[in-house]
Amino acid sequence: MHVEGLTAKRIVFTDKGAELRQYRLRALRPEEVLVRSRCSLVSIGTETTLYVSRRWAEQPGATPAEPVDEWDFEDYGQGDYWDMERNRSFPGYALAGDVIAVGERVAEFAVGDRVLALHHHADLAICPTKPFITLKIPDGVSYEAATFAVLGSVALHAIHRASLRMGEDVVVMGAGLVGLLTLQLAKLAGGCPVIAVDLSPCRLELARRLGADEVINPNREDLVAKVRKYVGAEGARCTIEAVGNPAVLQACMRICAPGARVVLMGAIVGKVTLDMYSEFIFRELTLIASQQPRNPVLDTLYYHFTGQRNRKTLLELIRRNAINVQDLITHRFSFQEAPEVYRRLGEAKNADYDAQGDLYRDMNGVLFDWTK
Repeated sequence: MHVEGLTAKRIVFTDKGAELRQYRLRALRPEEVLVRSRCSLVSIGTETTLYVSRRWAEQPGATPAEPVDEWDFEDYGQGDYWDMERNRSFPGYALAGDVIAVGERVAEFAVGDRVLALHHHADLAICPTKPFITLKIPDGVSYEAATFAVLGSVALHAIHRASLRMGEDVVVMGAGLVGLLTLQLAKLAGGCPVIAVDLSPCRLELARRLGADEVINPNREDLVAKVRKYVGAEGARCTIEAVGNPAVLQACMRICAPGARVVLMGAIVGKVTLDMYSEFIFRELTLIASQQPRNPVLDTLYYHFTGQRNRKTLLELIRRNAINVQDLITHRFSFQEAPEVYRRLGEAKNADYDAQGDLYRDMNGVLFDWTK
């Protein structure tokens, strides 16, 4: 199949918002495949943050910035490295579809294979087979379900970093998509009880359905008192932050027991103010960063949990129904509705919970359908 010059569509963030744009594909390289998309999953936390920062970053009167590297964005560099500047222009990194063409040195994929790829939202996707960011979808796993393996690997990396022990209590701060995946994986790892914390009643209701032993809304309840009620007077042994808000870190520490661990999975950007002695040093807490793209590309004697291995693990857990991703899907949209979808997500991100209630926060697992 001749690929070069084919016209494709993709979602682009500009200073005016989200847009649909056409572009022409370049030639397929020897170790690449061309995928016709079926669906792609929105990473609401990351993509909405990037949308908002791009949409309102420019000062009045400034010349709007054009998307960077629009022609050759398929070149990912090495491993799971992800160029954030490109992602500010081209959102998305979980796409599922069918292989429709293969490069001359591709042996492990064939036309017709169902695959999951780390790729931006697009109807046609040039996907490298090396370094290892394209996977076959196992029989019994739908295209939609497969897309959750990418964000699921973010959650699984945090579970590995947390070094959870059987019977250890876990508090997951944030019941967004990654938080709810983390909750389920924490239970599989032996967490007991596993508590979900969020400001959104609809997300907490979903957390209950997905197995949370307890849920807490800090807008309506005393967070510290409730945690201690559920896990004991000293506090939680492990807290996993899945919000990405600097203000949440202090709350994470306040609910912890002496010697506890706080795992930072959310992308906290900016400065954080802490009472270091009384909230951190005095209680000998351990602060652990969890940044999934830092996973090694190659399996080694000392660390086996590569990004590729984690994604394969998630696909297998989905195949076995060990985790529930179907109930995480709250909305399906045609890709043509993308500008309005991101507008709503951006409005929800900036809304005041008390003033606006649960504005658009029922949007959790959002999929774009590229077949119509």
